[in-house]
Amino acid sequence: MRRKMMFLLLCVLGFAPNAWAQSEAALPFLLIQPSARANGMGQASLVSGERDPLAVAFNPAHPAMTDRRYFFVAEFYHDKTQWLPEIAPDLTYDAATFQFGVQLGRVVPIRLAAAYTRIDLNLGKQVITGPDSPEPIAEVEPKERVDVYSVAASAEYYVQLGIGMSFKSVYSRLAGLSTGKDIYAEVNSSAQDWGVSLALPIFKAIARGRGEAVEFLGGMQPFLSLGAAYSASNIGDEVAYIDARFADPLPRVARVAAQFNTGLQYRTERFVWQLFGFDWISEGEQTLVELAFEPERNVIYHSGLRDINFWSDVVSSKTNEKIIQKKGWEYNFLDVLAIQRGEYRDYEAEVYLTTKGTSVRLAGVLKALDIFLPDLRNGQAWRLLRDHLDVRYEGSTYVAAEGHPLDGITFKSISVWLH
Repeated sequence: MRRKMMFLLLCVLGFAPNAWAQSEAALPFLLIQPSARANGMGQASLVSGERDPLAVAFNPAHPAMTDRRYFFVAEFYHDKTQWLPEIAPDLTYDAATFQFGVQLGRVVPIRLAAAYTRIDLNLGKQVITGPDSPEPIAEVEPKERVDVYSVAASAEYYVQLGIGMSFKSVYSRLAGLSTGKDIYAEVNSSAQDWGVSLALPIFKAIARGRGEAVEFLGGMQPFLSLGAAYSASNIGDEVAYIDARFADPLPRVARVAAQFNTGLQYRTERFVWQLFGFDWISEGEQTLVELAFEPERNVIYHSGLRDINFWSDVVSSKTNEKIIQKKGWEYNFLDVLAIQRGEYRDYEAEVYLTTKGTSVRLAGVLKALDIFLPDLRNGQAWRLLRDHLDVRYEGSTYVAAEGHPLDGITFKSISVWLH
């Protein structure tokens, strides 16, 4: 029985990390990066100097790595991503997250956060044909979905350490083997992620030690932060659509990242305004599962970093063909406009991307208006908007070789913050 569906699934498998086209794992859609900001930075999202809500999908510790006393944020795609549009026009990818957090204590702040994230991959309408004829005999609408529930906590005393766990409920519905009651093959599965993040805000630590901030020119303050993170994703049992004897493992992966964030901010009596920021992230990723077929079919699981070397592969970004390497950087101007660029290199699967993105942010606009239009400061409603609201637009695009199915794929999201 021939299906257009089979070709589309091979494409999804082939462009997921670490050559999943070899059918080493089920549910490879779990490896697609949902963060629009990260997709402009080579898919690097594990550790970040900027708030990136959908980064929770790859590191559940991320929501607690904040300096806010409390926050609520919703990020969602305002336009579904057309996935592999050159192959099939009706494949769509969609994501949304809702998060909240609160700070306990002031001397040693402890921050608690929780998040719900949903990701959908709609594989479009597919036609099933007979074994000996191109005539359609059935039409199916396969899809995949994951619901992610995350909890995180962090503590800060000169350095900030965060940990997080995610619990995933995964559903997959693909084309079955017949046109009768088994027209669909379905899987319901569960998985867990865990992650840890570390941040060293250097100038903030200096200010804490000396009792006053490093400041010059009447309010100008430099900032500099170094960060690192590790996560293990998609830890769970093997799944089978039809025959349990041929169950496949989930796409378990390890990710390690380093980050450098610096810039200049202007502090007034009313708020802090970031005038310029630079964020650099380097990340390594490798699968923790593989199949062996001798003397019999067997699933082999790895742990820890496997072949990832933090210093050479992540910090120095030396080529390691055993892993996926991601690098991204962002320039932030006045907390209004941010430009992202990045590189993604999967040597085994021969997937090479450059990425680009743009962010537009309301927070910087409100602060600029407050400085240059001082009469606004007298209104209570204005102060509430300025101090407690931010809205961001994120847009990013993959750039690959001409004719590559990933070339030109775009991601667009909006996030609304109350803090």
